[in-house]
Amino acid sequence: MHSNLLTKSILANGLCGRHKLQPGDIMTVYHPRSGLTTRIDHKAAYHGTSSSNQPRVQPWAPFPELLDFDFADVAQDAHLNQGQIDRLLTIIHKAAGGKPQGFTLRNHRDLRATWDKASNLQSAVSFSKHEIGVRYKKTEYIYEVHTRPIWNWVLDQLSDPKLAPHMHWDARRLYHYDGQSWVGFINEPFTASRAWNVQVFTRFSKLPPGGKPLGLIVYADKTKLSSFGTAKGYPVMMCISNLPQPIRNGNGVGSIRIVGWLPIVPEEAEHNGKTTFTNFKRVVWHESFRVLLETLAPVSQLGWMFQSPCGPQHHLFPFVHILSADYEEQCVMSLIRGLGGHHPCPVCLVPSDGLTHVHISYPRRAAQTAQNIVWNKHLNAGQKDVLLKEKGLRNIESGFWMLANSDPHEAISIDRMHVNEGGNFSDHLWAHTQAILEEFGRPAMAQVDKQMASLPRWRNINHFNAVVKVHFTDAGKYRDISKHGKTTNKAKLIQFIIFAAHNVLTEDEHPEGYLLLRCLRAYLEHDMYFGLEQHTEHTLHAGRAWLLKFSNLISKYKEQYPDAKNWNYPKFHAGTHAYYDIEDKGVSATYCTKSFEGHHGEAKDSYQLDSNKKDVAPQILRVVHRSLVRDIIRANIDLWLAHQQAAAEDRGDNLDSDNEANTPQYQFGNIYLGSRQSPCCLGAIEQRSLTDLAFRDFTARLTGFVNAELRSEDTALVEYGPNIEVSLIIECRFIKPTYESVITWKSCTDFLRCAPMFYGQPRYDGIIVRTGAQPQDIMFGQLVFSFVCKVANGDIEPVALMWPMDKPPASQNPFSRKDRHLGLRRLRARPRVQCRLVSLRSIIRGIMLVDTYDKAGDFFAVDLVDSDIFVRLKETFPA
Repeated sequence: MHSNLLTKSILANGLCGRHKLQPGDIMTVYHPRSGLTTRIDHKAAYHGTSSSNQPRVQPWAPFPELLDFDFADVAQDAHLNQGQIDRLLTIIHKAAGGKPQGFTLRNHRDLRATWDKASNLQSAVSFSKHEIGVRYKKTEYIYEVHTRPIWNWVLDQLSDPKLAPHMHWDARRLYHYDGQSWVGFINEPFTASRAWNVQVFTRFSKLPPGGKPLGLIVYADKTKLSSFGTAKGYPVMMCISNLPQPIRNGNGVGSIRIVGWLPIVPEEAEHNGKTTFTNFKRVVWHESFRVLLETLAPVSQLGWMFQSPCGPQHHLFPFVHILSADYEEQCVMSLIRGLGGHHPCPVCLVPSDGLTHVHISYPRRAAQTAQNIVWNKHLNAGQKDVLLKEKGLRNIESGFWMLANSDPHEAISIDRMHVNEGGNFSDHLWAHTQAILEEFGRPAMAQVDKQMASLPRWRNINHFNAVVKVHFTDAGKYRDISKHGKTTNKAKLIQFIIFAAHNVLTEDEHPEGYLLLRCLRAYLEHDMYFGLEQHTEHTLHAGRAWLLKFSNLISKYKEQYPDAKNWNYPKFHAGTHAYYDIEDKGVSATYCTKSFEGHHGEAKDSYQLDSNKKDVAPQILRVVHRSLVRDIIRANIDLWLAHQQAAAEDRGDNLDSDNEANTPQYQFGNIYLGSRQSPCCLGAIEQRSLTDLAFRDFTARLTGFVNAELRSEDTALVEYGPNIEVSLIIECRFIKPTYESVITWKSCTDFLRCAPMFYGQPRYDGIIVRTGAQPQDIMFGQLVFSFVCKVANGDIEPVALMWPMDKPPASQNPFSRKDRHLGLRRLRARPRVQCRLVSLRSIIRGIMLVDTYDKAGDFFAVDLVDSDIFVRLKETFPA
């Protein structure tokens, strides 16, 4: 990844001679036209962010008091109607004797008047209605488009001093020092190629010296507003790609916002399926988008001199950086003919019968191709249509053509949620696996369901008691997005099928099912790489290799079972562009529609609870605008509160009278212990565990362990007994280790349980512990008992009884071929009597362990729970 650029930058600046390199250092190579020099930061400094913003004196204005705004905020969230607001305010005033201190609201009219005043302060970015006329046959149809003035909305965010420190004005390349060499990596859009190329002065990009690319991420899709889908809305959402992902995908200022509302052309039976009617709907869409982008057009061509709140002046050039959409919406945005066209991909010219050829690179589309035909005055409509049809395009002028550097074919990005979870898996791999299991018979189906039900619970992952008969209808069922944008990770379903079916669909008993499981595993590898939060040149190479492996296995499956399934469909081909998109626009989470679809809930709730179900767009958008205002005020208040807190600490004020009680006594380095039980003597522990060999000679072993491993040399030996006071221990059933992700190098946490009963089930999670100074000095195991005990001078130390597990040598693993084919990481537990004590400080992180069901005492280490464990286990279990 740009190694020549890196070498030239290092030599030119002589950085390595002036900077003492440490493993983990980050080098930032800014765009040559930025005027900024290359810099090297230590990891802690690179990840740190500082801000010196001063808060407003009354950040809750125009609300008279902070409590007034707090009430308004709650009422907005709860969608209270006028009667409910009046009743609640009456209760508040009665409870306060008629004079609530610091609270002025008396009825819903006061509240509405204050909201209107607050909304008017943001009137420059409020919604307005426009009308467009589009002719179909001999009739002109009028449609309403609602939109914010987009450029005003952008400037409003750029002018916010809270966002200014986080704005990245220039494209850059990033490199990580691994102790031996510099390795390029990509995360945000401004670290990838598209932003870099836009900032270069070429015949395709006309940014003058000092010009700054200001990227917009755009999303549009219809959504059902009513329960039965009879009422629909068509929101358009945007965010600024120069801001980092935590802000863009958050819920405060700088996050994704609804900026427009498109018309929906009613489906009419007499016109459905006609090319002319489809073209008419596309014209309506692009004419509507032209209205939406109208304020951006001149600025994208000429630029805008902007004075940053941080001081510097920037010459900004906005452009559509990324289009986030599912396949159907991509066809609309790019004006391709879709499934019925000769070239059904919105990005390249793959033929309609070559969608499984992921190893072939086809020419990429460019807007210039369509422009040369559509704008050619020497061609009539019929001639244009023939030429465009050959390339799978429609004879329609795109709304994006009015913007510079905004080729929709370049901006369109592969949506992991709809392509993989809601496409390759749900409609194809999973559906076909279900069919094979059903064909195999009831005993096989029952065994898979039983083994699926017995899989252990894990944080953020739904548990399934039966899966073989489960049929979902869309990606939302696999990655269930609530109205607040959170996910329950039902998409993780696929990631456990192999662990529940590997001993059912075996190579001997069902060769076809076994080969399909191999396809599933290769798909999972590709999908995990595609979803990494940060990519290096190594992970991109590995991801491409697994995509090719998946394609080759599918080809093998087609050869052996030609009548089983048709794999020639656009979402299969979409993977071809997955890693190119990462190099071009940043990691897949940037343009995944999941982040945007979470904001549909706001419109749906507003329709259900705030509208009269007639002419709903203005009513919904009024609430949407009020939410924007609310978030701005809340962010101002949060900044004010943070400064108040800091000032109090500087004065030495005691802000918490119970400070001693809140001292984190159970924080031990990177480990926090919770769910603490009553103190218990060791004798009682041994007595209640007589049948468990793990606790044999527990008191004596603990004494030896503490004296050998935990006691410092200048303290007396510790002697525990079954019933003496020093032998009291406190069981802790919740362990929260914090660790550094091997993907992002940022802090992550696991929530681990070591409990005989947790939500009705025993829960003893797996752990990885450090046994030495080298990276390879680790051990796997399962928690048996976790506690704190006194060691010396009244100090306490965290200890765990762990059931150790080892990787069995291939010579002792009769399932090694299957394990290798299906990517299963097998661990073999030592005899229970060999359970060992370890310091909980040595825990690196948790790991999900599942029974193999084919050999007693064998477990699989699940590598598909998150990206960190996925990559971490590849180093422990090399291919």
